[in-house]
Amino acid sequence: MKKLYPLYLMGLLSLLSCKKDEVEKATFEGVVLDYESRMPLPNTKIIFTRGTGILIDDKAKFEGAIADSTVTDQSGRYKFTTPIDQKMVVYRVNARKPGYQESNDPITLASLIDYAKTNQDTIVLGKSAYLKLNFKSTATNRSEEPFLQIEWNTKPDQSNPAPTSPTTLHIINNRLYSLADTAITNAFIYAQHPQVRLRWSVVQDKDIRKYEETVNLKLQDTTTFTINF
Repeated sequence: MKKLYPLYLMGLLSLLSCKKDEVEKATFEGVVLDYESRMPLPNTKIIFTRGTGILIDDKAKFEGAIADSTVTDQSGRYKFTTPIDQKMVVYRVNARKPGYQESNDPITLASLIDYAKTNQDTIVLGKSAYLKLNFKSTATNRSEEPFLQIEWNTKPDQSNPAPTSPTTLHIINNRLYSLADTAITNAFIYAQHPQVRLRWSVVQDKDIRKYEETVNLKLQDTTTFTINF
């Protein structure tokens, strides 16, 4: 025993030294599910962003942002571990998969990091449909070009609601200065929004012309609609 004692002591000291040098970790994990089946979605790209704060503007940019990425396993699960850094106070997890649209509440720009326990998130992706709006001005010069206000309103499928998907309402109130054709594209979850009701107004001087149209979307495809003004 006397001969083994020095070796035992050295091993114990080595173990204590390793524990002292270990860096505390923060854990972030979750699962990605299909909107319709609620089954896990493997091989989904996950983008994990954390920052010291968030700048509230049109893009809600993270301050001091650090981003990492991974893919979900066969169970649709992902996990990140990072050194604890009290300067990092907010984080966001986004999922990307071809043909799918993320179904997260757009109001939730970021979540607060909880260093006391595992941060968990569930992300729902639905098969997508795209609406492309082409704007074509008939004005001959910039001074005659009218204002264009566009609104699209989609009503969720209440029989299969997503956990965090309120009624979507987008309003664009803009003057199109370019006389060339202009376009915007928006993505929807097809099972939730198979139709989009479009309303638009053309305002020129005191003349206001209002229009309305219902557009049927296509599963994992782009539907194009042209607005002449």
